[in-house]
Amino acid sequence: IELCRKDIRDALSYGSDYYFNNAFHSSDIEPFTSLVKVMIESKYNDVRMEGHKQVLARWFFNSLFFSEIQQELKSTNKEALLGYSSVIKYLLSEDIKESDYTQLKPIFEILANSEDEEVQKTIGMLFNNKFWSKRFARDFFEIYIHSKAFNNNIEFILYSLEDTSINIADFSPLLLTMIKSINQLNIQGHINYLEIEVVTKIIQQLYDQAENDADEEVLNYCLDMWDELLASNLASLATVTNKIDCGLLS
Repeated sequence: IELCRKDIRDALSYGSDYYFNNAFHSSDIEPFTSLVKVMIESKYNDVRMEGHKQVLARWFFNSLFFSEIQQELKSTNKEALLGYSSVIKYLLSEDIKESDYTQLKPIFEILANSEDEEVQKTIGMLFNNKFWSKRFARDFFEIYIHSKAFNNNIEFILYSLEDTSINIADFSPLLLTMIKSINQLNIQGHINYLEIEVVTKIIQQLYDQAENDADEEVLNYCLDMWDELLASNLASLATVTNKIDCGLLS
């Protein structure tokens, strides 16, 4: 605390995350809440950004900074929104035991629908091949596929689905919804051939899993997904549809 009073940039020193995590579990947290408030008003961009990260982290772990969170989410403060999205990206990649992830859903939805492309991209980058095994994956996936971030950063979620080794059968209804959204994006010229090809691979992967499990419901979802793609009559599908003759979904 004393070092930060002399130079607020010391709040960014090595091990600061560990320091803050321990500090907010101490008996006297007032000096540290005051420090975070000073950080978000600092003249240094990186200090302000770290301050906003601490605001969301302390709200999630320590039930602090409610008014600051509400105020910044209503604003267009890019530093705050980027700081929040960075922390949410970290939290959703970890699945911390005994943490209530449902409280993140309203904030996640606001950030995923931000007008700022960098905020959208940060949110999109949380989707990796390990995401799909998380207990909260379905809830956040559902929010994401109805968001602006999905429309502008579709590649993150597609490639994570393609690479995951997790059985994604439980996501079938949402995957069908996703493919309907992809068709709309295609109509607007926002999807390329490579992304359509990844979609077909995802459907094939899901179909193979369902066939092995003799899951008729999921098999039907797969056929519905394929029908959605075929119904779009897109030029980019011309080569992909040729794969049917080679055994796709046969």
